[in-house]
Amino acid sequence: MKNFILFLLSIAAFVNLNAQTDEYFANMLEPGIFGADAGFTYNSSKIQGLRIRSVTTTDVLYIERGIPEITLGLGLTKGIEIGAGTGFRFISGITPGEMGQGNGNRKTGNGDMDPVYVYGKFGLSRECGFMPSVVLETDFYIPKTGTKLMKIDDAGFLSELQLYKSITGSAGIYSSIGAGWDGITTTPVYTINLAPEYYISDRLNLYLELNGTYVKNYKPDNTLSLGFYWDATNNFSFEGYAGSGFEGPKERLVAGAVFHVSFGMY
Repeated sequence: MKNFILFLLSIAAFVNLNAQTDEYFANMLEPGIFGADAGFTYNSSKIQGLRIRSVTTTDVLYIERGIPEITLGLGLTKGIEIGAGTGFRFISGITPGEMGQGNGNRKTGNGDMDPVYVYGKFGLSRECGFMPSVVLETDFYIPKTGTKLMKIDDAGFLSELQLYKSITGSAGIYSSIGAGWDGITTTPVYTINLAPEYYISDRLNLYLELNGTYVKNYKPDNTLSLGFYWDATNNFSFEGYAGSGFEGPKERLVAGAVFHVSFGMY
């Protein structure tokens, strides 16, 4: 934990040196802005051996509903954002013998609370010429948080490099790569994301998003979704998406909606 804090402080010092302009970083809250997200998700699978969060799926229909997933964030300075989050979800279609990881006493269909996490976002470089905007996000999952199936015994974390590059005045592409541990096993988790977007207007954009999660000894969890992001006002926005896994819509379905509000604190 001490080394983790020292690492974040060293990144913050670098960001402070790199933030002496009037521009802001992509996908980060501006200084003094508080943001709150409430996400609602649906996730189903009939694929055997797929790892979704801490669950190993079988050919029994697995259904997960997140209601809601909550994230709170604050822009501290140019290039530094901090926050925390958790969530609640209902999972069905998993029997005690199929869950593994020491959670065999859980009853199917009960509501579980996700582990609590804190995060830091650090702007490393802004978009300039052919170079993209680069942001480092690190999520730290607090041990002994979460309930039943979602509870973790050890600390977990995920670090992602997030890149954004404008292609034209109305199009751009977001991408990220990440690695970490989930706090359940010692096996590392790897993530990728690729999402080209197109702005229909100043307040509405469409995107196509590829997400991948990879854990050793499990099948890759790859999904492709189509979504939109709507800035209804300067302080409220809404996002919706739906998609499936590469195996086909009958085998893997994902969908969700996210409500976002923000306002100035100072």
